[in-house]
Amino acid sequence: MSDDELDLQVAGFPTVTNEFAIVSFGKVQTGNGERLVLDSPTKQRRVLLDPVVLDALTGFSPEELSHLVTSRDLADDA
Repeated sequence: MSDDELDLQVAGFPTVTNEFAIVSFGKVQTGNGERLVLDSPTKQRRVLLDPVVLDALTGFSPEELSHLVTSRDLADDA
C-alpha cells in the first residue's frame, strides 16, 4: 500500500482529541494482513500495528503505558 493510498484511507478515519493530541485511527489491509493505523497529523507521524503487537499491549495497564509518554512528546506540539 502506497503512502498516498494510506493517506486517502486515514482521511476518513475517526479521530480522538484532547488538549495534548489529535489521533486518527482505523483498520487497513496490507500485503501482510490487517493493521491498525494510528495517525498523528500534528506530529506528522503514523504507525501500523499488527494484531500480535496489539495483543501484547493489552497486557499493560494504562498507568504502565503512560510511562511511554514523556514531557518531550507533549512539547513536540509547540
